[in-house]
Amino acid sequence: YGGSNQASAYSQIWRASGFLSFLAPIISADRLDKVTVDGASFEKTHSYNHVLNGEYRVDSQNTLRLLTSYRRMQFDDGTDLDGSPANIAQGQRYSNFTSHAQELHWVGSNQRWTYVFGLYNFQDDGSTLNPQQFFQSLGPMGVQYDSRYGFKTDAQAAFSQISYELTKQLSLTGGIRHTIENKYATRCASVIGIFEYVPCGTHASATFHRTTPMATLSWRVDDRLSLYAKYAEGFRSGGFNGEAGVPTQPIATNIRQATTPYRAETVGSYEIGAKFMFDENRGHAYVSIFSNQLKNMQLSIFEADGASSSTITNAGAANVKGAEIELAYQVTSELVTEMTFGHMNGHFEQFIDHGVDVTFNRQLPILPKDSISASVDVELGQALGGTARLLLDWNYLSSYLIYAYPVSVTPLDPGSERSALANDTRISSRALINARLSLGGLKLRNTEMEAALWCKNLTDRKYIQNMIDFGPSFGNLTQVYWGTPRTFGIDLTTHW
Repeated sequence: YGGSNQASAYSQIWRASGFLSFLAPIISADRLDKVTVDGASFEKTHSYNHVLNGEYRVDSQNTLRLLTSYRRMQFDDGTDLDGSPANIAQGQRYSNFTSHAQELHWVGSNQRWTYVFGLYNFQDDGSTLNPQQFFQSLGPMGVQYDSRYGFKTDAQAAFSQISYELTKQLSLTGGIRHTIENKYATRCASVIGIFEYVPCGTHASATFHRTTPMATLSWRVDDRLSLYAKYAEGFRSGGFNGEAGVPTQPIATNIRQATTPYRAETVGSYEIGAKFMFDENRGHAYVSIFSNQLKNMQLSIFEADGASSSTITNAGAANVKGAEIELAYQVTSELVTEMTFGHMNGHFEQFIDHGVDVTFNRQLPILPKDSISASVDVELGQALGGTARLLLDWNYLSSYLIYAYPVSVTPLDPGSERSALANDTRISSRALINARLSLGGLKLRNTEMEAALWCKNLTDRKYIQNMIDFGPSFGNLTQVYWGTPRTFGIDLTTHW
């Protein structure tokens, strides 16, 4: 992502070269059964994880716990970004990451009181080398990018939560957390053999902190019905865009800057709900209604003016409201049914994009209005000394928008090159069926085994999971990731 006049010139040349017409014979709007990959495609992960938990019982009512962890990971991958046999766009990432964390908890109770006090510490350190190659088949018109970025985090927090039984049926819980996070970033990027658009050694640091409270009032009406009301605040710290196209002073006003941090996101959440047991506890119903008020909402935006990159921007403010229902019922001792339903609705209350108020012309991303799931778990009987079961589940997701590129819902200037629209990345609704037939409780000497035959996407539904809109500077080419087709498998599990 060059972010200069020279890099912009490359975009103009690519459009003038008519590469979309060149791609026409191999572009498909359907899920393909066979594809051709012309670049190195690989994914390698080496991960080392260590966890140590210690507990000291001070007395019958108080316990001291220590949790510590260490993680080291190396992740390398390469992909043919255009997904075609033409040598258009390829990229690789070589990443290293380490982190360690410690938590100290004091947990206890005293008559009507229960409490937790804690301290938290976290550090991480990571770096990524992200070379990219574009239009190598065009010879001198091809471009190679050298993109490098690194980051460090140093975070501490102190927290507490206390519950008090006002009566045998009514209880009040309050909590508070104070978090401090120090973020560090480094950046280096160039068009190989041409110019360096973010000088190596570019670095930045920033500190983010927030105090977040929580309060819950619970009322146990009787043995079957309980009600609750909850308010909580959340905090997601800010940071730096490791793939930004310019260092400090913007060469173009629509470029994210490597040393300018995006702001921390906060949320205030209101929720009320009920839990109800019925028919001698053979069934239960959970219902909740919530409203989340987000400020400085962080959005991940894919941009492609030159090298591809994903950056974080703050949208301003948004509100998301919804309701959730969960039902379960044991019809017989062999048959259990479950069903869930969720409904959400949200909108931006403020969205400032590069200094322009575009609130009226943006939609919240990845917000399906309706989600429904249902399952049937039935015991079929005894066979071969084990118990046979059949599990069928169906899930539905309504259409939603993938906000991959910062475009409008409706065109402000239909004749301009920025002709891509948000609805170009709208994913259609889908309904999937999965099945699992298992035979468990099989005895083999001193072990217990289970064999299962499963099928995902039983009806072989063609659906899109995700997509990347490369935007008008890349010919509005959209790369689609199709969902997994009908897939069968066998699981063999043993316990000893």
